[in-house]
Amino acid sequence: VAFSIERTLSFLLTRLWWRELERYDQPHCNSLLPFDDNKPLSTYKMRRENLMDRGRPNYCNIARRMRWIREAYETHAGKESIATLLSDRVSRLAEDLYQVNQMSHRWLEAAREVLLSIRKSGGISIIVGGDKLIPTLTKLYIYRFNSVFSPEQVYASAKMGKAWCFEQIVKHYGPSTKYFAVGGSQNVETNLKVVSGKCKWIPIKSADSLWKLAGNIDKNQL
Repeated sequence: VAFSIERTLSFLLTRLWWRELERYDQPHCNSLLPFDDNKPLSTYKMRRENLMDRGRPNYCNIARRMRWIREAYETHAGKESIATLLSDRVSRLAEDLYQVNQMSHRWLEAAREVLLSIRKSGGISIIVGGDKLIPTLTKLYIYRFNSVFSPEQVYASAKMGKAWCFEQIVKHYGPSTKYFAVGGSQNVETNLKVVSGKCKWIPIKSADSLWKLAGNIDKNQL
């Protein structure tokens, strides 16, 4: 199962130009917006556009590709969606995810319940991944969390670090907002110093603790 999902991840990263874009990794999907001309993507030949111009990065072309990836992540059907890229792999992937869920004591199901509980309570879920941005978005799509996390709600800490990401989140949502950090790593707790006094740390060590959180989040956490 893990091998099959890894192959799917590798396939998608290839189709999303990861090898070319890796050196231009950004912590957020909007990081390159100032360079985007916002013209229809249908007018561009993505594979023919150079990401380097006279020895320098062509950030306009890079921004266009990032916008294509963002729109593909958000689109659930149609020729521009990631689902279309997967095509014949979709049914196999669904079975693999079911097996992962069962073998991990329904971890995926528990995580989704937590996220839906937060949404129902009027909260917003944000993910700060430890990987680079395109792999993070790809994994979220594969595990079917793209319907829960919009591209704007995804941060990748590989380039700037988690403390920087937390700081940007606080800047965006304001210091008066209540923040709850959910995770199983003490490293996360350490990086939360940037929101010290504004954030409650909720450690998650297993699927059982996720289920417990899902059942009590409305009353006790938010």
